Amino acid sequence: MGYEIAPSIRIAAPPEAVWESLVDVEEWWAASNPEHEPPDILTSTDRIEGGTRIEVRERIAGIPSVARGEITELVSEQRIPWEAPEARYRHVGLPLHVPEGATWEASPNDGETELTARVWALFPASLWGSVVEWSFKHVLDGVEGDYEHAMCELEYVKRAVEA
Repeated sequence: MGYEIAPSIRIAAPPEAVWESLVDVEEWWAASNPEHEPPDILTSTDRIEGGTRIEVRERIAGIPSVARGEITELVSEQRIPWEAPEARYRHVGLPLHVPEGATWEASPNDGETELTARVWALFPASLWGSVVEWSFKHVLDGVEGDYEHAMCELEYVKRAVEA
């Protein structure tokens, strides 16, 4: 079980301008959302590319997490998928490992760019995983919180590119 969301935003700029901002994750990630800490780029590289490993620390619906993942591919000016097979969350003091990921997609649209953040998470198929999933969805309103979290990131990228 789990969930997927796909918020998007139109940016008054061509995909290449959006892309330049997006691949500079060290510049925008921490600044884009107060729930983010600066990312750790774990791979020696000058640019984000397929195989780049990144660790992020953030809060989703108030739950702190550490996610170590990898850019699984990079399609220039179109798509950046990142997957973390075992993001570590701590809910009511107990640990939970959750596979999760996000794919950033930039699509041209009438001289502008539609930027979408497809975010997904899977909860473990265990009693504890079911309890956390139910709590996340129904008590913490976590899916809506994650949607707002991703929109905050999208709005930041929009402001940065359009400035």
